[in-house]
Amino acid sequence: MTRLTIWCQRLAQRTGLTGAAAGVFLGAPLVAWIAGWNVGNAVVFGTGVVVLAYTYETYQIRQQMVRQTGEMQAQRELQIRPFVVIDFERTPSYPIHLVLRNIGHGTALGVSCSLFRIEMDPATSKERKREEECERIDVLAGHESRSLISRDWESGEPFPVKGLSQETFEATITYKNIEGSSYKSHLRLGPDGYEVLKS
Repeated sequence: MTRLTIWCQRLAQRTGLTGAAAGVFLGAPLVAWIAGWNVGNAVVFGTGVVVLAYTYETYQIRQQMVRQTGEMQAQRELQIRPFVVIDFERTPSYPIHLVLRNIGHGTALGVSCSLFRIEMDPATSKERKREEECERIDVLAGHESRSLISRDWESGEPFPVKGLSQETFEATITYKNIEGSSYKSHLRLGPDGYEVLKS
């Protein structure tokens, strides 16, 4: 290991990569002149070392900025991202009925629910789905719950969609956040709570 190499390593430890590169750029011609080597080649070598050092440090800074930008975008997404699920609820006004609950922080806009009541077919002992008509909810704030509303076919009167806690439902819920990004939740609700299904 030459004295120049040892000197470069110590300089890098004390001043960092950029400082070491600057030291090489300034020191290489001096060492070359003292040793009787070609000073021009030493200058070219030193310049190359400085360029490589700055290129590497610039790359590291860029990578750090990309990571920080990604983290900021993820935090922003969590702040404005709604997440709408279906659940059972009991109130003094109504027996057990179904609600849409926004468990996210952000507001959900244009919430539509395609709801199916799962029943057992006594003839085949297989599940069958019966669709329930549900009205759209224009705005559902973060951590807010709203009853799923249907309408009587004859009178047109609105009423909450009723359900027993031992019943099972499947729902596909579509909605947007305040920036217009679309989301879809595909859920199954039963006696043990809800589970997220693959779309």
